[in-house]
Parts: sequence; structure tokens; C-alpha cells
Amino acid sequence: MIRVSHGDKLRIQTSVKLLSLLVMAMMTTPISQADTVSTGGVRRNVGDLEIYQAATGGQINLMMMLDTSGSMGISSLVLPTDNQYGSPGDVTSPLCAFDSVTEYNGSTGNTIKEWQYNAKDMRSGLPTYNKTSFYKEVTINGTKVPYYLRGCSLKTDEKGLTIDATGKLVETNTAKFDRLSRLKDALITLLANDKISNDVAMGVGHFSSKTPLTIGNTTNKLVDGHSGRILVPIAKLTPAQRLKLAQAIAQFQSVDTTTNQDGTPNANLRLSSSNYPDILKSSSGTPTAHAYAEAGAYMMGTGTGVDPNPATQVQILYDGYAIQQKNDDANQKVYYVCVGLGSYTSRFAGAEVKQCDNAWNDYEIYDGVKNGPWYDSNNQQIGANIRVYRPDGAGGWTQVTPAQLKARVGAMTSAWETHAKLPVGWRYGGWMKVDNEPLDIEPINATPWGNPGGSINLVAYRASPFSVKVRTTEENTTERKLTYDACPYGFTLDQGWPSLCYQQANSLYTWYTYAPYKRVYDYRNRRYVNEYYCDRSVSPAKGSDPLRVYEFGSDKNPTGNIIDDHANTGYWKIFSSYGTYYCSQQRYYVARPASWKTITNTTQTVTPVDNNYGGIAYSATDTKNSAGDQYIRGATTTGDTSAQCNSNGIYFLTDGAPNSTKDDMAQTIINKSLNDNTKYTITAKPTDGLVSPSLTSGLFDGETGGWEWIGEYAKRLYNKDTNPSGVSIRTAVAGFGASFAGLNKNTDGTYNCDTAGATQDAQNACKWGEKGAGYGEGGFFYAQSSEDIANSITTFIASLNNTIPAAPSGTLTIPKDPYRPLGELPVAYLPSLESQLSGGDNLRNIWPGNIKKFDLFDGTLYGKDDQKLFKDVSGNLAPTTKDLWQSLDYINDNGDTRNDAVQAGGMYEQLTTPSSNVKTTRSVWVEDLKDTNTTATTLRRLSVDDSKHPSGFDTLKDTTTYSRANQIKLLQFMGYTQAYKPNAATPTDLDQLISDTTPIKDLTMAQPTQAIKVLGASIHSKPVAISYEATLENGRVKNISDDSKRKDYVLFGTMDGGLHLVKSDSGKEQFVVIPRIMMQTQSDAIVPDSVYTTTAERPAATPYFGIDGQWAVRAKYNYNYKDNKVGVNSSDGMYAYGGMRLGGKGLLGFNLSSTTAPKPAFSDGGTHALIDSDTTGFARIGYIWNPPSLARIKTSATDTQGTDVVIFGGGYDMCYENEYFQIGVTATTQNGISATCAGKTQADGNAVYIINAKTGALLWSATYNASASGSFDGKKYMKHSIVGGITVLDRDNDGYADQLYFADLGGQVFRADFKNGIVASDKGRVVRILKDDKEGTSYARRFYERPNVSFYRNTETGQGNKLFAVVNVISGDRSSPLSKMRDTVENADRVYGIFDTDVTIGDASFYASDFTPAIKDLVVKFSSTGSKQASSSTMASDSKLVKLGVIGTGDLSKDKLKQTLYSFSAAKPKRGWFYPLTKFDGFENVKYSKGVGKSEVIAGKLYTTVYNPDMNYSASDACSAKIEGGSERQLYCMPWGICDDTTSTNGTGGYERAGQGIQELAFGPQSDSADQVNRRLMIGTLGLNELKDTAKRTSFGDDTNKKVSSTTDPIGLQGQAQTTNMGIDGGLTKTLGSGSADRVLIEPRYRLTPQRWYEK
Repeated sequence: MIRVSHGDKLRIQTSVKLLSLLVMAMMTTPISQADTVSTGGVRRNVGDLEIYQAATGGQINLMMMLDTSGSMGISSLVLPTDNQYGSPGDVTSPLCAFDSVTEYNGSTGNTIKEWQYNAKDMRSGLPTYNKTSFYKEVTINGTKVPYYLRGCSLKTDEKGLTIDATGKLVETNTAKFDRLSRLKDALITLLANDKISNDVAMGVGHFSSKTPLTIGNTTNKLVDGHSGRILVPIAKLTPAQRLKLAQAIAQFQSVDTTTNQDGTPNANLRLSSSNYPDILKSSSGTPTAHAYAEAGAYMMGTGTGVDPNPATQVQILYDGYAIQQKNDDANQKVYYVCVGLGSYTSRFAGAEVKQCDNAWNDYEIYDGVKNGPWYDSNNQQIGANIRVYRPDGAGGWTQVTPAQLKARVGAMTSAWETHAKLPVGWRYGGWMKVDNEPLDIEPINATPWGNPGGSINLVAYRASPFSVKVRTTEENTTERKLTYDACPYGFTLDQGWPSLCYQQANSLYTWYTYAPYKRVYDYRNRRYVNEYYCDRSVSPAKGSDPLRVYEFGSDKNPTGNIIDDHANTGYWKIFSSYGTYYCSQQRYYVARPASWKTITNTTQTVTPVDNNYGGIAYSATDTKNSAGDQYIRGATTTGDTSAQCNSNGIYFLTDGAPNSTKDDMAQTIINKSLNDNTKYTITAKPTDGLVSPSLTSGLFDGETGGWEWIGEYAKRLYNKDTNPSGVSIRTAVAGFGASFAGLNKNTDGTYNCDTAGATQDAQNACKWGEKGAGYGEGGFFYAQSSEDIANSITTFIASLNNTIPAAPSGTLTIPKDPYRPLGELPVAYLPSLESQLSGGDNLRNIWPGNIKKFDLFDGTLYGKDDQKLFKDVSGNLAPTTKDLWQSLDYINDNGDTRNDAVQAGGMYEQLTTPSSNVKTTRSVWVEDLKDTNTTATTLRRLSVDDSKHPSGFDTLKDTTTYSRANQIKLLQFMGYTQAYKPNAATPTDLDQLISDTTPIKDLTMAQPTQAIKVLGASIHSKPVAISYEATLENGRVKNISDDSKRKDYVLFGTMDGGLHLVKSDSGKEQFVVIPRIMMQTQSDAIVPDSVYTTTAERPAATPYFGIDGQWAVRAKYNYNYKDNKVGVNSSDGMYAYGGMRLGGKGLLGFNLSSTTAPKPAFSDGGTHALIDSDTTGFARIGYIWNPPSLARIKTSATDTQGTDVVIFGGGYDMCYENEYFQIGVTATTQNGISATCAGKTQADGNAVYIINAKTGALLWSATYNASASGSFDGKKYMKHSIVGGITVLDRDNDGYADQLYFADLGGQVFRADFKNGIVASDKGRVVRILKDDKEGTSYARRFYERPNVSFYRNTETGQGNKLFAVVNVISGDRSSPLSKMRDTVENADRVYGIFDTDVTIGDASFYASDFTPAIKDLVVKFSSTGSKQASSSTMASDSKLVKLGVIGTGDLSKDKLKQTLYSFSAAKPKRGWFYPLTKFDGFENVKYSKGVGKSEVIAGKLYTTVYNPDMNYSASDACSAKIEGGSERQLYCMPWGICDDTTSTNGTGGYERAGQGIQELAFGPQSDSADQVNRRLMIGTLGLNELKDTAKRTSFGDDTNKKVSSTTDPIGLQGQAQTTNMGIDGGLTKTLGSGSADRVLIEPRYRLTPQRWYEK
């Protein structure tokens, strides 16, 4: 139920409100937001961060399928980015050398200019020095892996292309490494470093496959252009696997036609070589669909088919491309690709060559017509019978006449111009002219020929990507036929002209005749001369011309027609002897005789056989089963216990458009990989996905890119139900090179796959990988450099991590209104962190964080547009809710709105960076020495001035703390990455400037290309509200709910070591102060994304803590009623004090009176900001956790002005990180306590200090004193750390503090008394009011929070209506919240209510020298030990404290228990009560519960928070990181600890679930409306309306709504059922369990009459 509290209940509390006024106004409490991972027994000093647990951690299995096609090599540095026929390169014009190479046709050589690598390695001392290659090496697993990189440069004499001292490739626009080199370097370097976790499993494959098949009878091996293959199977990245992968990648070589990968010459690399080296290099086509099927088959453990009768040789070749090089100018070239075959074949090295439709061979016949003469010189055009085609614009061809071609291009004045003037994209026969050499078509071999176009013709052969075998059929027929006879004896048949036989001349003089001449005019010498010639007009020296021969047809048999042939005058050579010129006839031809015969014709048909198999036959043996037809599965098996957490991915890197498949072939091979199981196979060509564009230079009918099949296959791999593996396999696509440059990048880093102007292939590749596009879902990456490739791989691996991080959440903070001592502001601040637990992230120096602001309404939080923040009781955040500072929705990599992400909105969004304006930076202040010869400190601002130079850095005096390296780190913290040295044209990375000597002030900062923000998590440093000014109305502060009308800020510390002042209305950072101690101990924390190397003292997942303590702010205000303004008293100022928690020892203080110029707070002994153990009088100071208390005291009886003071406990000792540590406990193997800790007789922090708030001077302290004696001997027991805050009370309402209450980590509570508020070194007395019954053992309890003190009158009959105080404390282990050592009622943690009847005695008696305290050394005593059930544990009769929690009859009835407690006048009165914390989530007998965070007494109830590590708030599986355990609010009725109402059957006030992790108590206004802003209630994850839901509530005792965690309802205590031993002894019981508490609205009504709260 929900009640608004009025009347008597409220008035009872009102009587004690003012006594608590000082406590409430000064109190701040910690945020618990943390993270941890299991470390296999390694102790991490991280405190309660251990509640954050990493996921079990699934295996990441990744297959890298790499494109090693021809376009990865030298062509990438030759072909332009806009290459329209074939793969584009990465340059606008060639960078490589164009040098002469002799290619051979048999023994005849022709010189052809070919592309060569030309960039030289000028790094002396290396194997490649002054060679056109660059040597690199890495060492992995003790083995060196050498590899070579190659590139080209327009200026080979300069070091434009090099490798710097760090191993980074240095390129320019005119000097680049080829793609293969960049790929190799990226992968090998990545494998050699630690950027990828050893737990990731990786393998590698490539395409196209290098095969064992030879080209005909040569030794040249085929790269098939058809398939991919797996080189290295997937395995975890052990050093051995890293080495194996690196060696596999290093074997790929960049070679040209003259030099090896190391730059040494090798003649066997010529295009015409028949003895080509057996190496791996960039070569052949891009069979993307088939290679993808190979990778998929490997991951699924299937196959792509094995030919039962595999070929051993390539039996059929094809004309591929041709180079026409002008005879008299080798630099002039024209390039053709074959797009149409003719009917002629030839032989090469034992293989049949399918010739292109060779229009330039005049003897070839097409449709019965000879091509005839190539060039028509009379008409200056192409020959009359030469077929010319132009593209018709619809993917087809239109034939044009020679005259039409001439009309288009003009007269062809020479034979060469038949090539030079043909438009690009037009054809002669089957040869299509292209604008660049088609270097991406892998030549099998090449042969130079003469050409009638005035050129040398180099024809390169290629293999078919569709077949390596042929089918030969024969058919015999008989016929009477005219056939050629054998040549006459001594004559040889002319193979090219079967109607002729010839003899070859032995010398020039065998057959010769006089050469005729003609007179021509020599213009140079101005005379006529004789010009000798030999042509068909000269009579043959031997034989006749013309010859009468039988004409032959296309079958090279005689047709029966007899024709003239001028063979004998076709082979002249002219020579001279003694001034006479002769024509030498080289061949003597005769007609080949023919006769009619009956012959048997055997017709052989050679048909290529489609290769419908993938590349498994060529894959490494260790990737396959023994039969070689199935892969050994690379992906997780479904039977793997961690299968749900494992991730499987294919990283597919390609540099161009896919080709080399046909629809039926792609379907067949892909379906083989799907086991040909009809449940999974693709039955028809997909029509609703990716679409293949037409190929512009395809030779083979039906050739396609196969995008339809690629897209559909990607879907099947991604959906575990549509592939035979049963697991999801994601595909990431890396587009490498200019093919993908047209895609626009979105603001979130993804790509717009539908970018107008991008090629269809680029759009398809983008969609194939892009998340949310519905295909591979692994991401698309555009890569140009080695760094791009490495980043794309690491990004994909990160996205493959199926372990789900804990959802960002935090413990909400509702700050006190500085103008209202008992009121909070109607807003909440939610610190949010991103725990870094997996992979390399667990070595991050800090965890990213943010602070977000929300409105309060009806007990919960709302963001912009009145959107509720919490989705459920667990505290999960609504991903679409914006905080009040957020402007834009945060869209993640999957395209989802995730405003719950740490980086979304909040202060992080508002951080200033120089990415938009190089001079605009955060306002950074650092603490520095005032001068080099002093210990006094000051704050200096660091910035960048209008000239873009760093400002303030040259004024730093402490050059040890602010070394050059640390100054560079500060620039990185401000958002910079690079700077220009004086007169430099290019910037230098800041990291590289650490070793430079240029003064920091002389650098010119470069504008970053992206915003870089450093903001560590604020884990425990709760935001504190600060106000500098407000408006008054009727004497009261106006606009309580509208901080835009006030000059309000919030102050908090973060892991990065900064103390931040942030504007409350906008979230913009006013400034950040970095104390000197932070730069001395954790300077790396300010460096973006910095990591550390683990040590024994700092294992993984141990971040820096920075400024993690809680802060208190002291301000005094002037009320100007005339102008209706209130502002900070200028003479007194604004001061902030706080500790660093685990970030460092000591107390910090800063003067924040100015929002533009902060200063150190303390002046005692010189200005300084830190009080630590080196400060005189503070030897016992430790790690300060909680906010100090602020008060005012008198220093003497005559002091009428008083002194403002700061009061704080000594802090924490790191020995308490061990749950078993206590003073007096010896070290054992079982408890793991170190010898150092076990040897301590007192812990660090075992002190209380009072200092002057302005100067820092020590006024009073108390610590362990073994000689303390008498009634007030409390110091004798002060051996334990005092971590909690100090409760300060003003006993007589005179404005000066009189009492301090504090508790320690040894289970003790103390009170210090100061008569008349006088504090001096010789004043004050200390009494221990509670000791622990487990003192001296590991089970001694720990108090981490300040005691709560409230006052009551004992109005029960016979008790004299006397005042008394109740001191409430709750124990727990905040250092080890997951601890499970407390498993009995006797050693369970407790909540106490101690009756301090001494403190309410009148001054005369209380401060009398002979006063003997009655409330001293109280201790719990049981009648027996070892009992585990609450109902069976009974108290000893002399126990001063009564155990509550079991209500029954007789002595256990409520009335009897209350009577026992309130009978102060009894002979042996009880002095208080306690509950063992064995109640949780409605059950009793629950183990391991711990009190956490502050407690508060409001409206007659004590509100506390209890955490249990076994509480489950989510349906998390092993894949999910989680926040271990959960919290609930527990309520207890004051003052007796027993609730009178009949609803409570166990005496408690009930409980309310508070959410996952440690969720501390928070109260705040109901809303910001005028009628509700002063109405307080407890704030939680559910609002008032939601709490009405009966399904969310339980009754006391038995209730079916009480359930332990189960698969159907995960929220509840985890473990076994109630009848098992999960709970104490016999298990959980509902009978004694609590029910749901009421969420009460409280409307305070204050009396303005001061009251004393002690008896006169």
C-alpha cells in the first residue's frame, strides 16, 4: 500500500528532526557501481567492483578468407581508380616503371615493355637495401618470420616510400605499397602483437586456389580462378598458431615479370616462361561466391565436393588478352581482351588453345569469308572484311562497316592507327579494346607475334575458371573426298597454309635475283637516288609465281577450286654485295598435290567440362577428415556446453568485383556446402536480394558475379536454423581498394550502402556485410591501408564477442539542496560505467563513464519527454529514454537506439573537444608546485592559445611530476592526437613527440579528425550539488525545481583522476582539476584507451580508481532580501573536501569560490591541496572513502566566534581487501592473509581527525592508545580502520558540535564527547559503546558507514518519559560483497539499535569527572554457538542486546519483547536490539546478506539497504556479463525495532526490491511541482503506481508470490529450492520472512523553536 504520512506519526519524528539536522545536512553517501572478473585466485584490490562478473566467455572462431587475386599485386599501383574494364587500382596514373622485357616465341625474342616495381629500400643494413623490395620481420614464439613488401614511386630517388623506425608503412600520394604488401603487413603485425586475445581462434584461407595442376606439359602450376582454399585451420591464438598463420601469410609474394619478391632478378618470371617458379602470389580472378562457399563449408564442417577423377593437367587454354606495341615506339601500346572465341585452335605445351576470333589474321575465315588484308591503305581505313563491333548500350553488340568506323574516328593514316584510333570498348572480331592493360587477368603464359597493324602482338593465354578438364568424343564417317597428298620429297608442309609445300633456303645466296629499284628524290641531299626493293612484282628466283594451287576451306582440306597463290614472292630478304643489291628468296614453294580418295573421317569434339567442385581438394590436409571430402568443423559444435556463448565468423576481404561463376555452378557448389540437404539448399536463383551487374569484359557465356547466391548464402549462414551447422555464422566484409571508394560514410562510422554513384558491386559488398542489411551481419569495412585492415579485423572480433556486457547502470544520487538543509533537489544523477572485463579490454587503465541527469516523479526517474528510465525492478534502463542533458539519440553499430549506453548523452556528450575548433579545449587545471624550491602548491590552467600553441605548459615547475611524457598525456586528455613541429609540413603523432626535444610550447596543435573524449567512470564519487546564486521570493529560495534559474553545478571525481565541476542546467564541464598525486601515481589514466601490462600486484581487470571518494562542500551564503538574491559569502567562499577511495591516500581540499579559477584549499604550512601521511600529525591516515563532516567548534571557553572544521575518519587499509583479515588474525594458507597484514597491531586509518576548514591545521585527533584507561578508555580499542563518515551532533543547539559517533571495520562503535563544543588537543573523551562478539577473529563485523542517531522519549509506563538516543549501525563487507564466509546466525551481519541513554543526561552529570558511562562495551552474547537457524539461536541472559526477528508467544511475543527493551529502570536493563541479516526477499534463514550504504531514520522507520550475492535480478545466461547479486530496502520500526501493526508477523517493517548490484538508499521529492517538491519518499526503480501491482508485492509469512529464482521467473534468490540447504541449516523458510514494505510519502512540518535534546 501507499500512504501519505501525517499527524501523530509525523509529529513523533518531528521532535527529533532538529537534533538530526546537522547530520542530515552534511551527509553524503557512496555510489556502488563496479565490475570484476574471476582471476583464478589472484587477489585484485578492487573492493566492491567484484560484484561485476564477466560472462563465462564464449569461444570466438574466425576464418579469414583473403583475396589474393591478380588485382592485389602490381596492378593496384598501375591501374587507375576509374578503370572501367576490370578491377580498378589505387592510383590516378601509374606509379611503377615501364621497362623492356624480352618475351619468346620459341627461340625468337621480342622486346615488350612491361610494368615493374621500382620503389627502392634505402634503409641501410637490410637485405633489401637499394633493391626494389622492403624487408620486414617479426618474431613469434621465438621464430623469426621474414617477409617482403613491394611498391612503386614516381620519385624512386627519394624516400617517399619507406618503413619507419616503428615498423609503420610510410606512403604518399605518389609512393605506395601494393595491396598484397599492405595486407601482409597488417595481418602479420597484428598476429605478432597482443591486440587480439590469445583466446580468439583464427584460421586463414585465400582465393583463388593454387593447385597442383600443371599447364600442359610445362612445370607451371595453375591458379584456378575458380575456388578458395583453407590454408590454416582455426585454432586458438597460441604462439604456435600465431606463427603458423604468419608464415602462411608471409609466403604470398609480390613479383613482377623480372624480379623476385626480394628484388633479385629471375628470368623465369617472364610472361612467356614455361618454367615459372612454384610460388604463391597475387594472381587470377575473383571467384567470390565459390570462395565464400569454401569458408562456409569449413565453418560448418561440410565440404564443397571432390572430383573422383581429378585432372592432373590443364588441357585447354584460351586467348586472354593482347598487347599491341608499336614497332617503332615501344611506349605506344593498345590493349585488348578477348570477349569472343573464333573457330580456330592451336596447341601450347601440349594443351589446346581456344583462339579468340582473330580479325587481324588475314588467313582466318569467318562465315566462309577470309579476313583478308588488315589495313586498306588506299582508303586509310580498316580492311574491308575485318569485322568491327560497337557496344549497343544494352549489353550487346552492333557491327559497323569500315567506312562507319572511319566516319567515327577519322582517317587511319597508318596501320598502327587501326589500333590507336579504335574507340575503347569496341571490338575487332573477338578482341575488345580496353583503356588499360588487364593486369588482373592472370596470364597462364604469353607468346609474342608479328601483327599487320604495324606492331608486335603479345597474346597472353588464360585458363577457364569454369573447367580444367575436357570431354573428348569421336565420330567416324566415310566419304569420297579430294584430299591433299603428301608433300614431294624434300619439301615441308606449311602448317598455316595447307595447300603449299616448301623448302627453306640455306643462305642468302641459295636463290636470289637482282633487286629492282626506283628513282626517288632525296630532299636532304637535294638529289635523286636509287631505292631498291623486293615485292611481288619481282620474279621469283626459284619456282613460279603465281602458283596454281587447290584452295582449302575452313577444315583445311581442298575445296576443289584451283586458285592463284603468290607464295614464292612472299618471303624476300634484300641484301647487297659489293654495291649490288639482290633479292634473296627464303622459301621455294610448290603446290601440294591432291587426289580423290575414300576416307574415314574421325571427328573429335573437345568439350570443356564444368568444374562443379570447390577448393577442398586443394586445402591443407589438417583442415580435412581422412577421406579429404569434409572439413574438420571450424565453428562451435552444438553439443559444446558453451555453444550459446561462442561466436563464429567469416572475415571476407576482397578488392574488387566478383566474377568467375555461373548461376548453376554457384548454386551447385553452395548447396554442396549445405550438405545437399533440401532443408537448407537454395532451390532457385534468388530474386529478392542482391543483384549482379553485367560483366563488361567477360569471355565465357553465362559468367556472372554471383551476388544473388552470395546474399542468400549469407542469410543461411547467419540463421542457425537454415544451415546444417546449427549455429549462427556472421560474415564481415572488408572492401580493400578503390572499388569501394564511392560509398559515403555515415556519422556513426557505418556506410551508406545505397550511395548514389557507387558501383553496384560496391553497394552489394556493403550490404553483404553491413549490420542490419539482412545478410552477413558482421559489418562492412572500407580499407585502404594496413591500419584499416587491422582495425577492421579487431572491430569484427570485438563484435563477434557473444558475451554480453552488463547493461550500463548506476546507483542514483539525489543531491541535497544547498539552500535547504533537509531537502533534496527534485533531480537525480545517475553515474554510468562501461565495465571492461573481456579480452584486451580488461587491461584498460580506466573504465569509461558518464554522469546523466533525470527528473524525479512519483518515486522513480524520468528523462526527456517524460520517458521513464527504468524498465523493470531490476534497474535495467530503457534504451530510448534520453537524459535531460542529451540532445541526440545514440545509435549503435547495429542501428539500434541505445540511449542507455555509457557514451550516450549526459556529461560525456557535452565534453568540449578540439575536433571542430583546434583552439577549443576543456578547461584543465593541474596542481603544481608554486616554485621549484617549495612544497607549496598552486593550480595552473593548461590550454591551447589562439596561435594553436600549448599554453601554460612552460610555467610548470614540478618537471618530475609534469615530465615531457606527462605533458604529452595532458594534451591527449584534452583531445589532441598530433602536432606540428616548427616549420613541419605534416603533423607528428603525439606519442612520437615524447622523445622529441621541441619545447611543448613551440608545437602547433593539429585539429583532430574526430572527437576524442576521456571521462572515467564515477564509481563511488557521488555528485554533490553546488550553488553560487539563487533568487529569493518572500525570503525563501525560489525555483527549487528549476536549476536553470540558479547558478547550480555538480561536483564529482572520476577514474581518470579528475575532479569535475559541471553545470547543472546543461551538463557542460566548467573545469576539471587534476591533483598532483594523480599525475604522480596514475598519469596513464588520462590517455585515451590506454592499457597496462599485468603484474603480480596489478592483475587483469584492476583499473585505476582516480578520485573515487565522496565529497562534501562548505559554503556560507549572504541573503540579500532587498534585491531578493542569495549568494556565496565572498569572504568565506566555497570549499570542497573529499578523498580518493582506492585511488590514493589522504584528503584533498579545493577552494572553488571562483568558477573560473580554482585553488588549493589549505594554507597551513604553505598552500596545498592534499593532507596525507607525510603531513605532520596524520601518520595514520589511509584511503578516505566517505565524505567528511562539516561542523563548527570552539577552540577554547573564551572563543566566541568559533571555527569551521572538517571532521573525517582516518580511512581504509588495503589489508581489508582480504575478507578474512582482522587485527589479531594470524596468516594461514587457507585465509590468504599476507604476513605484512597479519603482523599489524593496528590498521591504517584507525583515527579521527578534526582540521581547520580553511587552513587544514590539525585541531584534534584520536587514534590507538594502548595506555588509555578509566571509564573513557575508548582509544585503547581504536585499532581498526575508520572508513565510515563521522556523525556530528550539536548537543545544546548552540551551533557548535558536541558529540561525534563513529564506527570501524572491527565491529566497534564509539562516541567522542566535547564539553561546550570545545575542541582542542587536550579535550574530548572517547568511549566504546559497542564491541563485537567475534572480536579478534575473521568474523568480526565491519561498519563501512556512519552511525545514524535519532532521539525518542520512553513514554512507556513507569519509565519517566526520559529522552534517549538510538544509535543504528548496519554491518557488511563492502570490500568483499561476494564473500560467503558468514553461514551461521551467530556470525551473520547485523543491523543494530543501541540505546544511548548516557548522551541524554544533563551536562552537570554527563560531563562530571566521575561520570561512569552505562553505555560502554556492549556486546551480544548467545546461550549457545553454532546454531544456524534464526528460530533456534537463543541469547544468553546477560546479553545487553536482544536478538529480534522471531515473533511468537510468551517471551517472543511483540509485547514481551518490547517490554524487555523499554524497561530502562530494570535491575539489568537491555541496552538495545539487533537483527541478524538472515531475512531477504521475503525468506528467512538466508545466508551471506550484508548491509551496504547509508541508512536513514524517517517518520519512525529505519531505512537500510541489504545486499545478497545470491540474489538474481536477470535472466542472464553464461554468455552475459552480469552484476552479481542484488539489493533490497529493509525497514525497521523505531525505536524498539519492532513494528506494532498486525501485518508484520516478524517485527520488521518489510522490504522492497531495489535492483541488481549494490543500490544504495535514496530519498527525494515526489516531483518538481510546487505542491510536491517538499514531499519526500524513497526513490527506486518502480514508481508509486507500479508498486500498487499486487503481483509485485508479497505478504509476511507464507505467500505464493515468494519464489526462488527459476528459468521461468529468474528474479529471486538463486540456488536450490526452499527445502534444500541453500539457506542456513534446513533451508529457506517463508514463515519468518518479511512482506512488502509500504512506500510512504512524508510531508515534513518543522517547528522553529530550538530544543535541547538532553535532560536538564
